[in-house]
Amino acid sequence: MATTAPPSSGPAPVPVPGVPVPRRRRSGPVRDFLEEAGELLVFAGQSLAAIPGTFRYISEALRQASLMLRGTLVLLFVMNAFLGMTLTNVAYFLLRTLGASDYLGVVSGYGTPRQIATTMFGYVFTAKVCCGMTAELGAMKIQQEIDAYESTAVDPRKYLVGARLVGVILFVPVAVVVGLIGSIAGSYFEAVVVIHGISSNVLLDVHWSVQTVNDQLFSLVTVFAIAIPTAIVACFYGLRTTGGPAAVGTSVARAIYVNLVILHLIAVFCAVVYYGTNINLPIGG
Repeated sequence: MATTAPPSSGPAPVPVPGVPVPRRRRSGPVRDFLEEAGELLVFAGQSLAAIPGTFRYISEALRQASLMLRGTLVLLFVMNAFLGMTLTNVAYFLLRTLGASDYLGVVSGYGTPRQIATTMFGYVFTAKVCCGMTAELGAMKIQQEIDAYESTAVDPRKYLVGARLVGVILFVPVAVVVGLIGSIAGSYFEAVVVIHGISSNVLLDVHWSVQTVNDQLFSLVTVFAIAIPTAIVACFYGLRTTGGPAAVGTSVARAIYVNLVILHLIAVFCAVVYYGTNINLPIGG
């Protein structure tokens, strides 16, 4: 006697006498999440392994880096400047009530390389660069341009993904410098020019006295740790786009959701690992 499958979506299997019908695996949110996470991890490993073969397409990598530099540096500087102005404004009126306004530079000097610049980079990079990557690759996928590359013996993993990752590697050091400069420029403008709360000499002296070279390196390492995974996620969702133009928007939205979670986890993890046991603040005995 034939066995029948449990009710599920889609056409029911036709029972064959004497042959048991296999049960369909029911999909669910947990299973879908694990499958998608596994596919993403496999894609990340393959993309990183393809980077050495990307240098034959170094001109494309340089083009991607130049697009990031031209389209992102000004926005990165402005956003860091506004964030520095906001934090300085709040810190000044708080410290003034305590009679410690001369220590206003501690806020910008201590927080800028550790969380302010790195987190703001993550916001700008995921929203500006990564969404652009997803939309561009998604549009290429639905227009069958990816298949055209494969038909001409061009590996899309190296030419499209690897070149973008190399471009990100070239872009990150410049972005870190611009972000740090933007943050201190915003703090300086707010504290010295706008509210006249402290002299420039006192602000800059305290600002640089609470920083070390290790803090700058920490900022660089954290930004690298944010940029590479988020770029891989952007490429992953772009290349798995299927359907029409509306599917490109769905892929972009999915990529930004995942990247926002990833950048916060990485930023917090790096800060806890590096500063969790020693805050490295040269104040007190």
